[in-house]
Amino acid sequence: MFDDPIEDAATLNLLQELGCDIGQGYHISRRWNRRDRCGQGSTLPRCLTTPLVDSNAVDFAFTTELREQIERNLAQFEPLSLDSDGHLPAAVGVVLLPDAEGDTRFVLTRRLMTLRRHRGQWALPGGRLEAGESAEQAALREIHEEVGVDLPQEAILGRLDDFLSRSGHLITPFVVWSHSAQQLRANPEEVDEAFQVPLRDLDRPGNLEFEPLLHFVDLVGSTVHAPTAAILYQFREVALHGREVRVSDVEQPNFAWR
Repeated sequence: MFDDPIEDAATLNLLQELGCDIGQGYHISRRWNRRDRCGQGSTLPRCLTTPLVDSNAVDFAFTTELREQIERNLAQFEPLSLDSDGHLPAAVGVVLLPDAEGDTRFVLTRRLMTLRRHRGQWALPGGRLEAGESAEQAALREIHEEVGVDLPQEAILGRLDDFLSRSGHLITPFVVWSHSAQQLRANPEEVDEAFQVPLRDLDRPGNLEFEPLLHFVDLVGSTVHAPTAAILYQFREVALHGREVRVSDVEQPNFAWR
């Protein structure tokens, strides 16, 4: 979570003493803690590394160039794999697809209020792995089951860090590219509504806040928290902008624990 430019001389000196590679244009998180030695012992990096690709300006048109940029950034990123530690394995997809105007959108769902767990919460399409399934297979199956989008294995552009949820799941997120527009069909047994959200909304100034917890202020007219917000934040930073960001210790609101 790197949103404040490093301008304070004392902070710069301290980071250099800790062994961080400080250069022009580097930023530091408001949550940076001097006890974390450049992220050692924490999956959330406190010190920036060099951006994977200098791609701060993103063209959100649904083009081959955007797909190649995302694929290239993900290929250079080393996703973090976590031990399940008793958590149930699950997989989700950041599904990218075009709208009628040729801009890029991603799929976001709202879970049914009648569900026993996570009712009414915002989520990326996904769910638990079935016996004998890989995480990739589970993500594609769940995308098809939840929103009616059937995509092949080669639609997966790459993956992000594993995320341990407070509700007891080990979530593996994948970035998935649909070459054509899709009519979403929300599964009435799990999904209240399915939305195609403009990708540019993830980059809208002021739409991401870190206090009191990381959240997107306005996606589909509502606030979105972690785990979904953490995955979308890492997708934005890594896949779109080529910045190396870890989010595995991003805290989740109490309602997401259930």
